[in-house]
Amino acid sequence: MSLPVLIDDPRAFASAFGGPALYTRQGAQPSAVWSFVEDCEPWRGLDPNLSRAWDEGFCRLAWGRLLASEVPQAPSWGDRVEQEGQAWRVEQVLREGGMWVLGLIASAMEVGVEIQAWGTVQGSDGFSRAAWSTVATVQGEVWALSGSESEEQGATRSETVWRVRIPAWQGLTQGHRLKVGERTMGVRHVDDLGMRGVVMVVEAVETLGREAQ
Repeated sequence: MSLPVLIDDPRAFASAFGGPALYTRQGAQPSAVWSFVEDCEPWRGLDPNLSRAWDEGFCRLAWGRLLASEVPQAPSWGDRVEQEGQAWRVEQVLREGGMWVLGLIASAMEVGVEIQAWGTVQGSDGFSRAAWSTVATVQGEVWALSGSESEEQGATRSETVWRVRIPAWQGLTQGHRLKVGERTMGVRHVDDLGMRGVVMVVEAVETLGREAQ
């Protein structure tokens, strides 16, 4: 998809289109800005996992515009724009004259994802024991890829494969598991090649009928 058209006069554009919004840089307080957001299709260079999620109806994509005079420092991946009750996350940033052009994603699946590791933990009784414990909590998108059921010793065992997209977390391996709400998923594969150091896409397996390992 081609980029949005060049705006010759950002302030005139701002006076005619868009409206008030909140811009939140990671780790900072929201600030009031002007913003114009319009839905779009996947653009060239977008993470293929997001293109797939858009194709399957799991997320919305949009181009957004902010006045550089209101946001002097370049927006970064993960910053947020909220307008008319819709929260968008920044995926891509371009400078166009006096405006920032943002590639945005809105996902209904954005949730808290706990990263858990197996190790020795101290219980409330003061004794140490081996158990899973949460070592980090991040925000991510989660969607199901496939599911299956089988009979195992007279009990039904179901397995669901999930794709989980999270900010890069150094050291994540198959020895970890993810917890999303009440769901627990064992890590099967970690892909950080598309946006190394920024985003990881984790293939995880949820097993019911016995605890996922």
